[in-house]
Amino acid sequence: MSTPLQSYADGYRALPAAPARLKPLQDAALERALRRGFPSAREEAWKYTSVAPLEKRAFKPGAAGMLTAETLAPLLIPGF
Repeated sequence: MSTPLQSYADGYRALPAAPARLKPLQDAALERALRRGFPSAREEAWKYTSVAPLEKRAFKPGAAGMLTAETLAPLLIPGF
């Protein structure tokens, strides 16, 4: 299978396993997305939204341990 969503499917499969109650829902959503492909402007709900940039990018899940408290500290908003 070679679709614009293939890199997203491969990235999803490389992620750690989801909790058992979520896995069937995630798998069904992925299969539906692979079947339908990216939405286009012909679909009313997506009429004014272009997903073309997503079609051109490959999805890669983040590496484990990339985010630490020290990495996020400068991004925090005081008081929240």
